[in-house]
Parts: sequence; structure tokens; C-alpha cells
Amino acid sequence: MYRRYRTAVKVDYDTAPGILEIFVAGIQEILAKHPYTLDEKTQVSLTEFGESSVDIMLHTFIDVDAWDKELKTKQEVILAVLKLAEAIGVRISRTNKLMMAAEKKEEGQAISPKEARRQMEEFLKEYEKSLEE
Repeated sequence: MYRRYRTAVKVDYDTAPGILEIFVAGIQEILAKHPYTLDEKTQVSLTEFGESSVDIMLHTFIDVDAWDKELKTKQEVILAVLKLAEAIGVRISRTNKLMMAAEKKEEGQAISPKEARRQMEEFLKEYEKSLEE
């Protein structure tokens, strides 16, 4: 049985466009690697200029047969997205009362796109290993 999962990740406007692209690609990879999400039906895209955030739509289907498995899968995806945000220095918008995924680097010391990509790849390797356990 497939269950639709759609949510928005709201990211602070001060996130550099290159970092946003890497973050979107990382979320796509998280969903592609998760054993209960349908990769061919997954969409992750920047969709809105929100009042105080750039919005990323996450849309997928979860292949589970029970409510508790659906909740567990959603939790795993949310935690993986938050951990990726922390790893590459992306801040989740505060105005939506979500917790910060990472503390803002000191002014002028933002992470470079190259470093963000390296950290995303490192994170995804660890994520994939955790799915095998």
C-alpha cells in the first residue's frame, strides 16, 4: 500500500543559491536511498518565495502497510533532512517555529558550495550505511 507524503522545508533567505541546490539534491538522495520511499514518484523542488523563507516541496510515496511504519519512515526522513541541513550549514526558517538545524556560522564564514557538496556526500554515505543496519 502506498501512502502519499508531502511537506515543505522552509529555509532561511540568507542561504546561498548554490547551497540551496546542493540541499535540494541531498534531500532527493535521502528519499532515493530510503527503502520505503518510491524513487520514481519522488519530487523535491524549490517551489515558493515564502514570507520569510524559500520553500522546498518534498513529495513522495511511502510503501508501507501500517500506520506505525508510515510514522517511522516520516521520522527517519525528517531527521535525515535535518542532519543534512546541519552538515552543510543550512538553517531551517525560525518563523515557522521549527528548530534551527544548524547554528549560523559567524558572519563572513559561510560554508562554500564545494565544502557543502563534500559534506553532503559524506553525510549520504553515513545515511546509506545506517539504512543497512
